[in-house]
Amino acid sequence: DHQRRNAAALAAAGAAEVIEEADLERTLAPRLLALARDRGRRAAMSAAAGRMAKPAAADKVLQRAEQLMGRAGTAAAGGRR
Repeated sequence: DHQRRNAAALAAAGAAEVIEEADLERTLAPRLLALARDRGRRAAMSAAAGRMAKPAAADKVLQRAEQLMGRAGTAAAGGRR
């Protein structure tokens, strides 16, 4: 599923830790506490997340959607706008 793939990609880059749903109750609190106590790990995760960032992603998606709508509108009008 897409959530698992996204989480795995973030974890592989060092930007996150993955906890399986079946393990949440047992491991969430200890892992959060360990992370809260480890400023260096948090900084490393933050830097890794920053390297993965796509600052203009929303704009690119919007531009592509507008292109597609323009093409769809042109096709629907028989090639006329």
